[in-house]
Amino acid sequence: MNIFESILVNILMCTLAVIYPWVHGFLIAIGEDIFKENIKLLSYFKMINIFYMLIFIFVISLFALTDFSLLSGWEFFKEGGLDAKNTVWVPVFIIFPTVILLSTIIYGKESYTRIMNPKSILIEEND
Repeated sequence: MNIFESILVNILMCTLAVIYPWVHGFLIAIGEDIFKENIKLLSYFKMINIFYMLIFIFVISLFALTDFSLLSGWEFFKEGGLDAKNTVWVPVFIIFPTVILLSTIIYGKESYTRIMNPKSILIEEND
């Protein structure tokens, strides 16, 4: 895997971590149409959330084991990665890592609780 492919994988994983609620809702809607039995449906809910836990672990490991950090956007700006013409992108580069980390932590906890209690998904939908 070359550097370009690894960057694309990192971007894909971070994006999937941030859009978890929408993807999860979409996959649940598909699962409810396919699986009519509650036992199979609950197993499907667990499978979705276990898959997502792997994504959350990958994203957290990006922050813990690589140069990607909360301050990586600020460091990119300080090193001259953006010139004066592109100052519109400064907030994006500074805010983006924070949004990724916070959403990974919050949605990871939510996914973990859904793995431990998949019936809570059915209760949430009935409300």
